[in-house]
Amino acid sequence: MNDSGVRCGTRPGSARTCFVCGPDNPVGLHLVFRLEGDACVSDFTPGEHHVGYPGVVHGGMIYSALDDVMANWLYLRGAWAYTASCEIRYRIPVSVGEPLRLVGRQVERRRRLAKMKARPSGRPTARSWPRLRRPSWSSTRTSSNEDVGAG
Repeated sequence: MNDSGVRCGTRPGSARTCFVCGPDNPVGLHLVFRLEGDACVSDFTPGEHHVGYPGVVHGGMIYSALDDVMANWLYLRGAWAYTASCEIRYRIPVSVGEPLRLVGRQVERRRRLAKMKARPSGRPTARSWPRLRRPSWSSTRTSSNEDVGAG
């Protein structure tokens, strides 16, 4: 477990080109995740290149950031998973330059399925409720898959 902040994809052979957190993705968001108590947290300030309508951040950008904060809740605790399904509700548009603190938590865990929730803290801009599935052949990182980042 790492409480100081981890950029996924920083180990050799990992998800270095992940759109949300990969340090080698030239058009990526480059988010850094950290554990704070029972939550995974990251800060994101969308820019002009993240818009749908002028001045309004594209919902897909918000979804991608929320999806990764939830995947990293597991990853920073030694497990990794893929999104199996997700429901998201957009409540208030996010403006370009508006700083968001993304917060993800686990709600329930059954076998290989983890039910999660995430939202930006502060203004109620969006909420997400995904189900993340761990691969059947591994429930935690081992020497053969420890370099796979969440995302």
